[in-house]
Amino acid sequence: MIFEPQKYQKGTKEIDEFQFFTFVFFVPFVVGLKMYSSMNEHIAEPHLLKVEQLANTFLLSPTYLSEFFRKKVKMSLRAYIIKAKLKLVEIRLLNSDYTLTEIADELSFTDVSHLSKTFKKYTGMSIRDFKKEGEYHLLKRGLC
Repeated sequence: MIFEPQKYQKGTKEIDEFQFFTFVFFVPFVVGLKMYSSMNEHIAEPHLLKVEQLANTFLLSPTYLSEFFRKKVKMSLRAYIIKAKLKLVEIRLLNSDYTLTEIADELSFTDVSHLSKTFKKYTGMSIRDFKKEGEYHLLKRGLC
């Protein structure tokens, strides 16, 4: 018996199983990897992390990009970006001599107050308490 690949309809075009698999599974996987890579590369450039800009970069609609991201990562794009920035804040606080002003500027927080409030909201502790404790919190959780 000869194997005959099953055919699927995509719109008005007939495609085989390999094309279907590629379209349904592989393409979203690659787009997701490229999106994570791009976001992490440009984490300090907020204008490049806006939904509209990312959608334009990856040739997706802003709505689809947001839904795709939430479905794959289980959190909103905005929450992911904030948590990624705060992981970098933790690293800077424990492993460098950067001031809070330098960290806030580098990671595009409005000011030190904005950084401090955001840090406390996501970690549950103040920056001062975090530095005293000297242990990573967000890095241990692996949320993004």
